[in-house]
Amino acid sequence: YLFVQLHQPSAFYSVNSKKLGNDIIDKVGWNKGLHELATSDEVLSYYDQVLNQHFLPSGRVQYFPNCNYEGDGKFVSMLSGKSFQMAGSSTRIVDFTYMRVKVPSMGPPAYQVASGVSFVTPNSLSKVSQPFANFTIVGAGKTGIDACLWLLSRGIDVSKLTWIMPRDSWLFDRSESQPGPEFAAKSLSVIPTQIEAIMAATSVNNLLKRLEGAQHLMRINDDVWPTMFRCASVSVAEFEQLKKITNIVRQGRACQQVFSAAFIAHIEAAYSDDEMKNRLCRPIPHPGQDFDWLVMTCLNFENTMRWHAQPETVKWLSQARLDWVGAMLATASTDGDSATDQDPVQAMAPKIYAACEKLKDLLAELPPKDAERVKAQIIDA
Repeated sequence: YLFVQLHQPSAFYSVNSKKLGNDIIDKVGWNKGLHELATSDEVLSYYDQVLNQHFLPSGRVQYFPNCNYEGDGKFVSMLSGKSFQMAGSSTRIVDFTYMRVKVPSMGPPAYQVASGVSFVTPNSLSKVSQPFANFTIVGAGKTGIDACLWLLSRGIDVSKLTWIMPRDSWLFDRSESQPGPEFAAKSLSVIPTQIEAIMAATSVNNLLKRLEGAQHLMRINDDVWPTMFRCASVSVAEFEQLKKITNIVRQGRACQQVFSAAFIAHIEAAYSDDEMKNRLCRPIPHPGQDFDWLVMTCLNFENTMRWHAQPETVKWLSQARLDWVGAMLATASTDGDSATDQDPVQAMAPKIYAACEKLKDLLAELPPKDAERVKAQIIDA
């Protein structure tokens, strides 16, 4: 949709070799004081440049648009009907359709819309050219949040907004994930604060409450306990705008992938053993429920420790612009010799390992069905 913006700083997106954006701090708007968030036009222009000015001229990339993949290395042009076959077992296939992403404009709504109701997907919202007595936003994920904030930014009175929110969600404070030295003090405090909350927690809900108290997690309504967590982040100013929406209907039902892609490419190029590759590329499932914060954090901690045990990967991470953890923990060398700097991850290793064990203990106390799902993701994976 035309008004979409990234939920995290532009610096954490794009390909590793070419930065997105200008590393500037927003001076106006609800993201004021934080790093810029690229718009849809900026993202499209960026990837056009990456493809046509870098990838294709390199001679190492071929581009086949408007094609359907049929499996077994075969794909077919939807326009010409011509078939293509990838070369043998030496070709590594990366399936970006695995997540089966579906957005509202890709099909009819999963609910009935009464006759006479003006219904639009987010793609068409910015094209509305007449006033309405009320706007109803269906869904409380990233797109729903964006729609609410866009309407408020266009001067729609909060009393005219109805927000259908099947489940309340925990939200991240965007100011905790900012690159650059001006945010170093706050960024450096994030992981120690998380570990402190984990080690003191007596249950999953108690941990989430402690994280809320540390302002690491936020919720729209203080009287409603969120049961959803999807890694959505907002600025404090955006959060305050969302809290103004009081007409919320709670009946019925309707984290950093670009780094992962770059990291997988590094692992594919740097290591020959598939067992080692799989060990270093342990997947972190998309979060959905509140306790998935614990699952995600545990797997993230364990992956980070595995990476920092491999010198070749440590070297790559030190030069990887998209490494969120590295950007948050990076500190300037006082003597100009980065080789003498202590690895902050290794320095925290005992606390990180202890936090992982505590997270597993807390997750083991979940209801049997949830505990079994978590066990498959953390213990058995």
